[in-house]
Amino acid sequence: MAAKDRGNRGKVRASGLRQPLRHSKDTQWDRARRNAQRRSELHSPQPAGPEEGFKEGGFVYIMRDALGAIKVGHTYDMTKRLFDVQYLVALARRPVILVRAVEVPRVAMKRVEYRTFRLLRDCRISPVAEWFDTTASVASRRLNEAIRQISTKYPRMMKW
Repeated sequence: MAAKDRGNRGKVRASGLRQPLRHSKDTQWDRARRNAQRRSELHSPQPAGPEEGFKEGGFVYIMRDALGAIKVGHTYDMTKRLFDVQYLVALARRPVILVRAVEVPRVAMKRVEYRTFRLLRDCRISPVAEWFDTTASVASRRLNEAIRQISTKYPRMMKW
């Protein structure tokens, strides 16, 4: 009988044939994604999904940390981004709560984000960061204004 090789090539059956390794269906990534979805449901005052009437695209979001600072950014996967931001900020600033997420066409997503930055520039905490010292309602109004300005200046870009 052949010696049993238990290297990276798989398990050896009694017959001597190799059997490929099988991974469990519940991977670490699956667990992390479930935890992120659960946290977004627990900490979000509003649903984290897109607003009515949109079908595809990216998100421009507003988040608030425990100290009251506001973060404006963009992403393609809102749940994953919320999970990532939770672990990027210092412990004193956790939890980071999703205040609002607006789905916009992917071609206009960065323009809307940068226009929102420009409208909030007086409240910016540091010159290059996405964090602002303002309230969530002011940031939400500035985001609405940015969407209105972009859709007026580039009407074809904002069409689905």
